[in-house]
Amino acid sequence: GPSAGDYMYIHPGDMSTPPSIGSGSYSGCNPKIRQMAVSSSEVNIAQPGVEQPNVELIYCLAYTSFAVTLAVAMVLTKSMPGLTQEDLDNSLLKQHFGYNTICIYFAFPPAIYVASAFWAASLVLWTLATLFTYLRSYDYFKAGEMTQRTYKMVRTCSVLEMLGYIFFAACFAVQPNSEFELKVHTLPFTGFLVATAIHGMSQTVVGMASGYWRSLGLSDTRMQMAICWVVINYLVCGYKVAFQIRHLFFTWPPTQAEAFVGHLADQTLTLLYVAPYAWNLHLAVCRYLDICRKLGSAPAATNESSSSGPATTDRRLPDEFETPREKS
Repeated sequence: GPSAGDYMYIHPGDMSTPPSIGSGSYSGCNPKIRQMAVSSSEVNIAQPGVEQPNVELIYCLAYTSFAVTLAVAMVLTKSMPGLTQEDLDNSLLKQHFGYNTICIYFAFPPAIYVASAFWAASLVLWTLATLFTYLRSYDYFKAGEMTQRTYKMVRTCSVLEMLGYIFFAACFAVQPNSEFELKVHTLPFTGFLVATAIHGMSQTVVGMASGYWRSLGLSDTRMQMAICWVVINYLVCGYKVAFQIRHLFFTWPPTQAEAFVGHLADQTLTLLYVAPYAWNLHLAVCRYLDICRKLGSAPAATNESSSSGPATTDRRLPDEFETPREKS
């Protein structure tokens, strides 16, 4: 029963009802005890908010950061004193591939000094986005909404992506002034192309296999468009990788037709990378609107204050958030 100071002492094992609990009032208890009693009957699950990472938005920032890194390198290379068009035309890249790939902008100082710092910041975004995509697949797998085979595939893809992003930094460390340096300079960029292609497949698998994209209200047509982009990107990227490996290690220079097709593949890849930026931006907006809709359907959260104690807040989630994955 109540003792001095309005504190309540309950004997161990005592399952009796506290005073006046049947009437819904805890006025006989200390305010701290009363608040604990109210909180114990509620589901204290933090509602989704801005502190939770929006993976798609991070990918948008990652693509933007790489575009900025490339733009800075292009401006510095073209404005570099002493570097003429003749130097670019006689580069080892053009001798091997028949044209200068965008690696040429990461081959001369001061671009390699400045762009490497920009890539360091970009690497953080690419790594975080890949990590959060893996953690999202882990949540789906633990909730039983993704098969073990699919989860393991996404995990493997995430490791390969991170390795490709990390080793791309070697592109800034070597100038292609010799055959060996050309290989060390070009291969990290090839790995980066492969990593971004794997990212597209990994994100599509997670979005479709778990039902995440469908929960955002995406139609079948849009999801089929995403699959088409993955297939086209893999075909173009596969040709690009094969083209670079062949003319880097085996036969060079290529014929005019081969150089034309290789250059066309480069330009196609540039256009293809606009699509995932727009797609991730679209998904980020859909996710934000979906959370706003779900939170907007929540019941009134605040109870009116009374003389018996301070107002309490109902932290229960609306029904839309009651799946195991969304709770996690």
